[in-house]
Amino acid sequence: MGKKIKNKQKNKVLQPVTLARYEAAGITRTTENWYASDSGPNSGMRYDWQWLVKRHQDLADNDPLAGKAVGTIVNNWIGDGIMSTPNGATKRYRNLYNEWADMPESDFYERHNYYGGQSLGARTCAIRGAYLIRKRINPTLLEKYGVAPLQVQILEAEWLDTTKDNGTDIIFGQKFDSSGRLVGYWIRDQHPNETAWGLGSSITSQLVPKEEMSLIFDCLRPGQRMGIPFGTAAILTLRDIADINTAQQLKDKIAACFFGVTHGDDQTYLNPADPREKVVNGSLFDTISPGTVEHLPPGRMFQAFTPPSSGDFSSTQKIYAHRVAAAYQVLPWQITGDLSEVNYSSIRGGWIEFHKRIGYLRWNLAIPHHCRTVCRWHDELARMAGILKGPMTWEHTPPRRELQDPTKEIPALIEAVRAGFMSLSEVKRSFGYVPEQVMTELAEDIKAARGAGLVLSVDGMTEKVQSAPKPDQQQLPEVNP
Repeated sequence: MGKKIKNKQKNKVLQPVTLARYEAAGITRTTENWYASDSGPNSGMRYDWQWLVKRHQDLADNDPLAGKAVGTIVNNWIGDGIMSTPNGATKRYRNLYNEWADMPESDFYERHNYYGGQSLGARTCAIRGAYLIRKRINPTLLEKYGVAPLQVQILEAEWLDTTKDNGTDIIFGQKFDSSGRLVGYWIRDQHPNETAWGLGSSITSQLVPKEEMSLIFDCLRPGQRMGIPFGTAAILTLRDIADINTAQQLKDKIAACFFGVTHGDDQTYLNPADPREKVVNGSLFDTISPGTVEHLPPGRMFQAFTPPSSGDFSSTQKIYAHRVAAAYQVLPWQITGDLSEVNYSSIRGGWIEFHKRIGYLRWNLAIPHHCRTVCRWHDELARMAGILKGPMTWEHTPPRRELQDPTKEIPALIEAVRAGFMSLSEVKRSFGYVPEQVMTELAEDIKAARGAGLVLSVDGMTEKVQSAPKPDQQQLPEVNP
């Protein structure tokens, strides 16, 4: 009986190995120590999120590779800012909106204009995984400047009161109804890490309706309620790179110094008047510095140490840099600045893939959750203030895409428009321009050029008029005598 039980237990242990349809699902010597979590989109992250944010923030502040990766993402994601243009509105309303977007008073803290706030939010999202924008009303803007009384407050995700989480209808400080739809956000009155400068005062929170706030993060799993830092997969790699760099720097310092040990039996004073020169415990000196020349007494010998080799340090750094770039989904040369092993074709091929990533961040995060939300708030307050009347829509134009080879790409764009593959407005938006503004400015420039007697190549009418021969300039046919 005991033998049968033992056989059953043995078969039970071997079952995952023998019955696994996929090799990666089997339990073998290479996978027996692989502990993979099967937690939900929020349960596992709830305990790890704070550590990920703190460590990645430290890397972004102190590690050059992490800082450059974040800067590369933000500079291409937002750049000069994503422009929002009201369509169907009056010229006065457009001018008032542009004035509001350009003034720092559009920011609750009055530090950035609207486009600087976009960049700050994108940087916070890349480093800390998520950020909040909140609708604030300041009547002074209407009274003093005549613009919509809207201020946008940008907050870190720590303002969400996660102490109210119960795992069901409150997750990461977000309140949901019985069907799982978002109701609002539990927002703290202060940042939890800047509370009364450590005096221990309690923090209260209030429920802010979802119509007055927006949480922006990269949702990677259905039902996910909080984002993770963009460089999460590279946190340990970046830490290892920093340790390797520190060790290499210390090795180089030691190699530049006079370093070794002395040995022998002489224990006499070099200078009887100076007892500090006595050889103690087999050591004549305790510190080393570059260019040191040490004089030893008779009978003493010095043996220099050669620091052990650390292998091909440059190749190791390149391998790690590629891993970091893959984690951030940027190009390796963008974070290292090393263009020695790239050419035009590789840069262009890598840029195409990177531009797709930037397009994803713009049209799935920034524009739907930040730009459109702010535009909706602006319209609501503008209508209440009597600035806006009638229906209108918004058009969002990302910053321009830098051309790799303008001499080849611009003629290709012209041919694409002529062939009908692209619209002229689409080309203008790809350069970060608002089509209607470009047309208006071109019309004014052409009119001014005609008044000054100048001919612009874009003015087709002038070219036709000049190409047509005038009556007094027509050549008469020659007549043979």
